Amino acid sequence: MLDSFAYIMPLTLSPSQNMGSENSVNDVYIGVDLVFGRRVYWGVETSPSQHILVVGPTGSGKSIAVSVLASRLGRRFDAPITIFDIKNEYEDYMRLFLGRPLNVWNIMQAPIPLCTCGDDDSSLRYDVHLFVSTVNSVFKMPSYTREQLYDTLVRLCKQCDEVTLEEAVPSHLLTDEYESLSTLFSVFKVYESPYSTLNMLLERDSIIDLHKLFLLDKKVSAIAILYIVKQILKKSRVFFESRISRIVVLDELWHLTHYAVDEFMNVLVRYSRGFGISLAMATQNIDDLKPYTDSIVENCGMLLALSSASQSYWLKLARYLNLGRKGIENAMRFSNQGIGVLRIYPHEKPLHVYIDPFDE
Repeated sequence: MLDSFAYIMPLTLSPSQNMGSENSVNDVYIGVDLVFGRRVYWGVETSPSQHILVVGPTGSGKSIAVSVLASRLGRRFDAPITIFDIKNEYEDYMRLFLGRPLNVWNIMQAPIPLCTCGDDDSSLRYDVHLFVSTVNSVFKMPSYTREQLYDTLVRLCKQCDEVTLEEAVPSHLLTDEYESLSTLFSVFKVYESPYSTLNMLLERDSIIDLHKLFLLDKKVSAIAILYIVKQILKKSRVFFESRISRIVVLDELWHLTHYAVDEFMNVLVRYSRGFGISLAMATQNIDDLKPYTDSIVENCGMLLALSSASQSYWLKLARYLNLGRKGIENAMRFSNQGIGVLRIYPHEKPLHVYIDPFDE
């Protein structure tokens, strides 16, 4: 966090003014326009999408920018925030910027509940199906293996013995991915009594600590993220308006798109908006999202590219940010943390901004 000291110190600018006095009470403050010294707001409720994509190389202030934006959305809409933290860095930032109690869940210490003894049959079967389909999206299991795994897990849930899946699933179902599937089953568990972790996620701001799991097996961390996001969708109600009911932070987006892009695109395009979920996504390079870059960007209401001195970095982003040659030259001159180029869709004009972490 000390590395980010220069970012979180206030930037000295000439007196700023709002970008007009008509910003709605639900518009979210983003930062300062570096060209005109004006305050920049995002009209979330009139935006074509509630999702955010932040791109930035290591050291550009990406995690702080995501923390600031997620915190402001959470406070503005009184919505809980769920952060999938694979680098073990968000807890300090969120405690600094959010100003609300924060729950931290390490799934290596407290495994994800697959089911509990109190679950009714239909709910139990739904959760097992959700788990198997999510696993299959990454491991591509043969149909007979999926069926056997489903039947095994349903029986396991009905027996009501508190056990991790690693202890109970027959080894012949682990196929060729023995080590990965063993790791996966070690972070899912059948609980005898109702386990409140997922309910807690729905009720309050939470960080899901995936740092050790991510280092151990990136496929398994991708499955854990997708399964929990699907559970959030399952427990959320449908919204027929643009109001945000939850913010979900997905950092290092590349590992989700690499291992389970079809499942991720379903969440991004088909489901999340209808449930009032805003995805705040971050990645180091726009190329990380290939071949779905266009689809991901088109489904975001805000694109923020943080500073880099690399011309190739800006050339790859130019068409998404609507940057011309002069705009790229200007972008390359900024090298401070928290400074970048912002495009708020559907507006054509990109802005050079400082993501102001404190002055709201």
